[in-house]
Amino acid sequence: MLHADQEHTGLRVFVLFLLAIFLWVFFILARTAVNAWASAAAREFVVAISCGSSLVLGLGVTWALEQWLKKVWHSGRSLTIADNEISIREKKGGDLTFNLNQNFMRLNWYYHLQGFQQSGRERRLPKKWVCLACQVQQDENRFAVFAYMPPPKARPWIEEKMNQFRRLDPKALQEKNGRKKVGNLRLRLPKEVIAGKDGRHWLAEQRRWQKGFELTPSDFDAFMKHLMTFTH
Repeated sequence: MLHADQEHTGLRVFVLFLLAIFLWVFFILARTAVNAWASAAAREFVVAISCGSSLVLGLGVTWALEQWLKKVWHSGRSLTIADNEISIREKKGGDLTFNLNQNFMRLNWYYHLQGFQQSGRERRLPKKWVCLACQVQQDENRFAVFAYMPPPKARPWIEEKMNQFRRLDPKALQEKNGRKKVGNLRLRLPKEVIAGKDGRHWLAEQRRWQKGFELTPSDFDAFMKHLMTFTH
């Protein structure tokens, strides 16, 4: 089972709460320790020392707990890969199963965050990273998976022609004067973009942005390698 959306809203809010608690606790402990054991000269900088110590310790402990929470506190959205099928699970029902032995279509695409950065999580990632995405459609049902990766890890998928990863150009969403035609992909895409050569990919990207399944790079690799064994 591949658990999607590791950095879900509940986890992010709880991590911020933990950070605030740890910063306060470590500040109190550091101030107490400085006042009790430090020299008179050091006690003159008790606030600065306490703030610095609490920041380093608070961030370190919170980061370690966040890594552990990602492994045990899941978003409720997941994909299960079997020999010849893929099942997706949503938090509020609507589970679907795709039989890979039957006809299905896939679209693969990517874009560089530096050229096309959405809001939220993407703004917290390095601008040099790449978003790789794949949409699977069978009859009227479809879903999209994606992952953010540094360029060296994304390059093998992009450069292998048989993978058919198409690069999306953010300039397609801009007017000639550089202004955006659309604020973000939660809004309706311009008709000329849909009618363009990358129209299908932009529609898939819009759906990915709205309700795609974000996977870790390793899980995305596992998903794609399994999907690519079926030559539909």
